[in-house]
Amino acid sequence: MLTAFGAFGFCKAHAASFALPTYQSAWLKRHHTAAFYAGVLTHDPGMYPKRVILDDARHFGVPILPLDVNRSDADWRAEPVPAGGPAGIRVALSEVRGISDAEIGRIAGARPYRSLPDFWRRARVSRPIAERLVLAGAFDALHEGVPRRDLLCRVGALDRVTARPAHVPEGQLPLGREDGDGDLTGVEASLAEEIPAGGLPPMTPAEVVEAELDILGMDVSRHVMTFYAGLLAGLGAVRAADLPGRPDKSEVLVAGVKVATQTPAVRSGQRVIFATLDDATGPVDLTFFESVQDRCAATVFGSWLLVARGGSAAPATAPSRSPRTPAGI
Repeated sequence: MLTAFGAFGFCKAHAASFALPTYQSAWLKRHHTAAFYAGVLTHDPGMYPKRVILDDARHFGVPILPLDVNRSDADWRAEPVPAGGPAGIRVALSEVRGISDAEIGRIAGARPYRSLPDFWRRARVSRPIAERLVLAGAFDALHEGVPRRDLLCRVGALDRVTARPAHVPEGQLPLGREDGDGDLTGVEASLAEEIPAGGLPPMTPAEVVEAELDILGMDVSRHVMTFYAGLLAGLGAVRAADLPGRPDKSEVLVAGVKVATQTPAVRSGQRVIFATLDDATGPVDLTFFESVQDRCAATVFGSWLLVARGGSAAPATAPSRSPRTPAGI
């Protein structure tokens, strides 16, 4: 009896254990959308990277609020937007590469900040973390109109003027001296602010997204595939949102960011590669059988951006689909 039940019991238990949280998640996503996404991004989102969850939030009308030293917390959180529209989700400080819990605690505990020198003095983060915060846009609201490259130079100036040498000659004050209230001296603060705004070219949108991917691991300001829209249109690539209308087994060209790769065991014993691309309109599922793997497996596993040509397959879902439902190819 136990052996017979074991043949299908796991499937029943698996389905039952997923049914309740699936229903709860669907209800939260519908009625408390921003809070739902904030929770998913704070905790483990599963097999997909966080940038896919972030893009899904965009498709459901949730504003993505950038990193901000005066507003971001340790975790993602829902935040009302000034215009009175739907609540947005604020990028968490914990997403900054290399930041420590102690640094997050000091940043949150000493707020609000009036300026970059004020932040440098009271938050006491390392120079690499301060530079990453600048490049990720965490000071854009505090220094509106000042290019990030200029702020990056100011971080370097602050680091130099507040460095405490190992030995200071008798009768000479260290350059990094603070006054009795713990503030930077007027000389030091002015040295940091003397770098004029606009002295360096602002970062291009592509450089901004590149910095976000490097520092946060996700493209916050815009989807990376938007930079290739003209190229892909010229190649005749079909977007994920348009795949459901294509006739079954028609040959199509698709492109996107690879967000998942799997090689599960299949009944036939063959090795099958499953990959998922995200092209900013939805996910596209790709299937690579053994007959083509000798010439494409290295590319599939070793590349982040992919272009693939193949025969489209009807999705195993009802005809009525949301734009985020995976389409097969």
